[in-house]
Amino acid sequence: MARSVKKKTKVKEGTVKRKTVKSASNKEIFLEEVPSSSYIVIDYPNEANEAEAINGSHYALRIGASNDGYVEISFNDGEWLPCRFGSGYCRFDWMGFDQGRHSLSARLVNHHGNIIAESDKRKCKVC
Repeated sequence: MARSVKKKTKVKEGTVKRKTVKSASNKEIFLEEVPSSSYIVIDYPNEANEAEAINGSHYALRIGASNDGYVEISFNDGEWLPCRFGSGYCRFDWMGFDQGRHSLSARLVNHHGNIIAESDKRKCKVC
């Protein structure tokens, strides 16, 4: 399965570069630039499969990520929520969602609380 990975700036081993970015809430945060081995991608729901529609009252999201930190997810640019690790992936049990279109984002955060990778936004439709 091909994964979409954002290009990262390579840094010398043992060094960390930082740049300041604005979060969805317009708060300044540090985005660490790390070696290209760090990645995060939302696997499911699969945006490319337009036939897949989310139905019911529960959906288990699956996120692929490197082991550089912990994973958080945000729905419609809202609060960041922790994901759980299981079976080689990070997962989030999405419940209580509204019908309509939604935008999901995931991020990889190190043990210092700094963001080291962000996923592309994933759009989905709930029926």
